[in-house]
Amino acid sequence: PIEENDLYVSMDENLKAKAVYLNVNINERREPSQYGNTHYCKQYLSKQYKDANKTEAEAKSKVYLGDFKPYEFEGSGNAAATVEAPTLQTDGEDDLPF
Repeated sequence: PIEENDLYVSMDENLKAKAVYLNVNINERREPSQYGNTHYCKQYLSKQYKDANKTEAEAKSKVYLGDFKPYEFEGSGNAAATVEAPTLQTDGEDDLPF
């Protein structure tokens, strides 16, 4: 249910429902969990929803949607692959058109 779960519905130009969004907050943990998770996700409740449903808002604010940890891409072998940032080659002149 849309209203009971504080979901946002976007409309197209004909006022037909186009998409439904769930507002979330992703926060960094103070310390990694025992499984190496460094972040967690909770539903963000709007001020209007909190004002109208104080007890339900308190209960929902305690619900975790998930935990996260950095993903390491593996290259050939067991070593993790690294990606280098591109470097800009300049000849010392300003190449802006203005």
